[in-house]
Amino acid sequence: MTFAFDKTESVVGRDRWTTVEQVRAHDALDGLLTELNGNYMDHPSQSGQWSQLDFRVNDRFTLNGFVYEFIDNAHDSILIRQSQDQPDYRGQIDISVRCVDGTVRVGVADNGAGIDSGVEPYLFKSLKHSSMLPELLKENSGLVLAGSQGIGLRDGRLGVESLGGSAGYCNRGENNGAVFWYEFPLKSIIVPRPGGSG
Repeated sequence: MTFAFDKTESVVGRDRWTTVEQVRAHDALDGLLTELNGNYMDHPSQSGQWSQLDFRVNDRFTLNGFVYEFIDNAHDSILIRQSQDQPDYRGQIDISVRCVDGTVRVGVADNGAGIDSGVEPYLFKSLKHSSMLPELLKENSGLVLAGSQGIGLRDGRLGVESLGGSAGYCNRGENNGAVFWYEFPLKSIIVPRPGGSG
């Protein structure tokens, strides 16, 4: 029997989207990854196996941290759309974690402003020394990059690629949000359990 997991958590803004919802989205991701690990360890295919999932990519980065970048960008996109004075708008972030056929896919979807077409060519690249940075940081660019200058997305992509995985996105258009995802082989994060024997 092959291990499989598929779950999505949604965080919906109440009256106005705030950093409270952003923190709730971080917590939802952490909960999903904890549940993925628990289900993996309890799965019948693990009978007699003393292994668990380790979300540390290296000594500096975790998969959680990489996905926080997606959540934080979704948060910024929602704030941009919210500023457009749409009284019935409620920001929403959907966080999904799936494991099918030995591949784990973690995605973050939002219903924010979407990604400005001028920013798209620079996603997953560092903008720290880019001559385009001032232009990209214009108000309402569709993606706020002032804090990380794209470094977080770039590092996340490189980290996931080091596991044999990939990263990507889908821009759903103006005021329709975007989807960002990472996927990687499940076997790349399996480690022995502390104190385990087998």
